[in-house]
Amino acid sequence: MMNTDYFVEMVEKDIENLLSMPLWEDVDFVKRFFKQKQGNDVSFYKRVILQSKEQREHWGKVAMFVYRFGRFIKYHCDSEFWMKVYTDMNQQILEGKLGVLLPIQAQIGFGTTITHPHGVVIHPKAKIGKKCKIRQFTTIGTSKSSAPFDAIPEIGDNVFIGSNANIFGNITIGSNSVIGGGAVVTKSFPENSKLVGNPAKNLNKINVKSKIFAHRGAKSFAPENTLSAFKKAVESGADGIELDVHLSQDGFIVVMHDENVDRTTNGKGEIKELSLAEIKKLDAGSWFDEKFKDEKVPTLEEVLETLHELKFTGELNVELKTDKNNYEGIEEKVSGLLRSVKWTFTYIYSSFSFSSLEKMHSVEPSAEYAYIMENDTEKMLQAEKTPFISGIHPNVSWFLKNAEIIEKSTKKFRVWRTEDDQTLFKLFKENPEGIFTNDPKKAIELKKRM
Repeated sequence: MMNTDYFVEMVEKDIENLLSMPLWEDVDFVKRFFKQKQGNDVSFYKRVILQSKEQREHWGKVAMFVYRFGRFIKYHCDSEFWMKVYTDMNQQILEGKLGVLLPIQAQIGFGTTITHPHGVVIHPKAKIGKKCKIRQFTTIGTSKSSAPFDAIPEIGDNVFIGSNANIFGNITIGSNSVIGGGAVVTKSFPENSKLVGNPAKNLNKINVKSKIFAHRGAKSFAPENTLSAFKKAVESGADGIELDVHLSQDGFIVVMHDENVDRTTNGKGEIKELSLAEIKKLDAGSWFDEKFKDEKVPTLEEVLETLHELKFTGELNVELKTDKNNYEGIEEKVSGLLRSVKWTFTYIYSSFSFSSLEKMHSVEPSAEYAYIMENDTEKMLQAEKTPFISGIHPNVSWFLKNAEIIEKSTKKFRVWRTEDDQTLFKLFKENPEGIFTNDPKKAIELKKRM
């Protein structure tokens, strides 16, 4: 049994030190800490901080927890020990000792109005009385599925819940309640209550068809674009897998995101200036975690064979990294390899480079092609009028801001840079063709709860 008491005690000590800081009595510091805008009519300090000591303690403690351990655990949570540390701290401190802003088994009485500049978090076991008003970025219940979190919040009659709410679980919602614009409601929403505003939707009535693509493999759990990451992606049950390809100096198709090996190996140099033998000598795993020491940079052929052996039956998105380097002949090489075997999976070609897609299409006209874009609507329009391009892969921020343009399009949209739960829920409402994520396991679990 692993003992994590030392780490839990260390966090508790940090919390005590934080709360004893005289800066908490400084109005300007508190405003900056909570990123409060200037020029409010009512003093933020009096209205929020002094109004509730519990609020101040909650946010202070959570901030210190995230500061000390958040980023570290993010990159080490695949380790059994650190996962145990994280779980123990989460349960013993954040849940067991702090609760949440409105703690476990909270009773929110008749007619209560609750507001907070950063939103309101309500525990799954809370009971919300009749005619209550809860405003701004409310989260009710939990997206977790393991005990003891499977509680059933109860929301009374004639309750108003503000915009951008997330409501999880098998929740009982009373009659004539109103859920504000942008809300996500997953279960048991009664017909006589209302979802108001745009794009408020009841996901219980939506068939979420979006395919989950493992971005560079399951890169949250293994070093990106390695065989380990692709194996993890298959294990997660991802509908698709995305990878990136370059050409080495001697003409081999190398799977890596960057144009150089500096970030994800212990070597240096441009891929186009290194031979495959030189690239194969590099360690592509230790930067992520020591347990991946000596992980090698794979060739596309090695990845294809691995996925075939694992009987992966989803879609493989091969991104041609030709927007910065013009790899002469890469289109012919990639197409020849993909067409050489009847694989267990289907595949898509994508690129930021329109000319590269044109070349690839001339080589393999029967394949599926997608144009990748950041926030460039002109690119989208170019793809729209190009018959052989069937897909568009935009940045999530552009996708969520351009619903009217997307609705008129005939193309398949697959969206990237989508990690946090709130963004995933927004995308599930819109049902794009695909969602690229570093953590396919989490996305799949959230999708199942819809």
